[in-house]
Amino acid sequence: MTNKEKEEKLKKISMTSTKKEMLTAYNELLEQLQEKEKVELKPEEKIAEKKNKVAVEVTDSLSSEGVVRGIGNLKLEIGKMLTQLSEKLEEQVAEYQKVKEAIQVKKAELQEIYEIERAAHTLTALL
Repeated sequence: MTNKEKEEKLKKISMTSTKKEMLTAYNELLEQLQEKEKVELKPEEKIAEKKNKVAVEVTDSLSSEGVVRGIGNLKLEIGKMLTQLSEKLEEQVAEYQKVKEAIQVKKAELQEIYEIERAAHTLTALL
């Protein structure tokens, strides 16, 4: 039965209709309501469907060109970071070399002082 036929049948029922006719009409109306509920989405389902649609649109917008461009940008950023790290490492190595040279100079000074003291003790012992 089409919806029109069902509506026409429901309109024909009146107070003088038999119990069987009323019960049949009731069951048909109940079926129509159940079908209508199935067709109509609930608010939660509408929201979920909308989220899914947005997610699909976002993934569709991610073309291979966009991915390649993103990878290129990441490569540039990583390259910049590596360059900065390399420069900092070079600065630290230069600072380490300066400290190492300063230690060598101080060692030489200490050795010279030690030699002077030893010579002074030897001279004192001779006198």
